[in-house]
Amino acid sequence: DYDFTPYPMFEMERTDAHQNISQEIRASYEEDRWSAVVGVAYDYSKRKTRYDYYNAGMKHYAKDESNSMALFGQVKIPLAERWALTLGVRGDYYTTDFNDYDTGYSDDDSWTSLSPKAAIEFSITEDHMVYLSAARGFKAAGYDGFQGASGYYKYDEEEVWSVELGSKNTLLDGMVQLNAALFYNKYNDIQLETYYMGAAPTPMPAITNSGNPEAYGAELELSIYPLEGLEIFASAGYTYMRQDDFSDALGNYKDNKVPYVPEWTYSAGFQYSHFAGGYIRGEMLGATKAYLNNDNTGYI
Repeated sequence: DYDFTPYPMFEMERTDAHQNISQEIRASYEEDRWSAVVGVAYDYSKRKTRYDYYNAGMKHYAKDESNSMALFGQVKIPLAERWALTLGVRGDYYTTDFNDYDTGYSDDDSWTSLSPKAAIEFSITEDHMVYLSAARGFKAAGYDGFQGASGYYKYDEEEVWSVELGSKNTLLDGMVQLNAALFYNKYNDIQLETYYMGAAPTPMPAITNSGNPEAYGAELELSIYPLEGLEIFASAGYTYMRQDDFSDALGNYKDNKVPYVPEWTYSAGFQYSHFAGGYIRGEMLGATKAYLNNDNTGYI
């Protein structure tokens, strides 16, 4: 319902069809305290989108096809008796061919992305380790098959730089595993659904690059192994993430919560694995409310 009123003025039905093929090949090496992995990856995806705007006599049909290829490698280097350094990098090249059959717009583009990683770890004892890591990640650029208005078809890559400080601990002769971490993420050109004023009488949505927010938080993981083959586990996480100063046709969102990012997440469950190969698992997942839009008026 895009008229933002209780009346049936501007309603839409949306259909998405996806096809995906992916393949990855990797080789690994491990000896003493050295380890390494190298690999290649390929992914093909095709998406067809159809939108029917009831009460407005409009429809929209678009298709995009993407191919991506990647090379990656990582090596863990022992520096001293208790120290180790991990270095890694991933290079991605991807292309997209986009067609909007209603407006006649078509375009294709290609992007490259380089994602390095570095981590240093210190083993306090055989059962207790602390680490500090930094890495770059990205969310692919592409085309928005939803709207179909000049100037709002293409969006750029979203980038995130992450720093994490953590600890991994084995307790009670291996019966308990306890991991904890603090993290900080800096986003550049985050991809969000924003609204613009076009030919329609109400604001229309489009995916755009909409600001450079920051996030920080903490994670805690606990696993208990009371019997052979049985694991009982639980986890909790906290994330603080707010919009920086950006606006669209509906207003300014500075300091609002970023959509679909709950402050708290948690899980608990168990898994029993039989030596013959079978297993049974149960898990509960939960989260506090997450907002669905930039102005924080709707949530789940």
